[in-house]
Amino acid sequence: MCVQCGAAKNLEVSLQDNHSRIYYYICSLGLQSEAPDIWMNPRLNEKCSSCQGSSMVPKAETRCKNDWVFLYLIEALGCLSLEELRRFCVENKEPHDMMEKKRVLFQVYHHLSNKMQEIRPMYTGMYVFVNYLGR
Repeated sequence: MCVQCGAAKNLEVSLQDNHSRIYYYICSLGLQSEAPDIWMNPRLNEKCSSCQGSSMVPKAETRCKNDWVFLYLIEALGCLSLEELRRFCVENKEPHDMMEKKRVLFQVYHHLSNKMQEIRPMYTGMYVFVNYLGR
């Protein structure tokens, strides 16, 4: 649903294209271990079909269930709280103690990017459909 008017929208996401873009972006950052501002405050580039507004964000259920792969692919992991990101690090045995959100968020993107890279041959040509709602 759009934040402005409440209209729902489904988005088709290419696993291969979106993952490749994120993976190469992370590789280009090198040793920089902080997430860029665009990851900290995610907003989608999608326009609402009803009001033509551009205030689309992942629906609350997606954020609550922590659908990590979907949020990774649409670069919206930044909508999760620091506690949720730290819990992901604990569950995946990633160091995270006393880090600020920018660093923990980068670690989560880096971890998911590496995991997606490992299974890359299995998802070639696949698409994911993501439903959006307002905050």
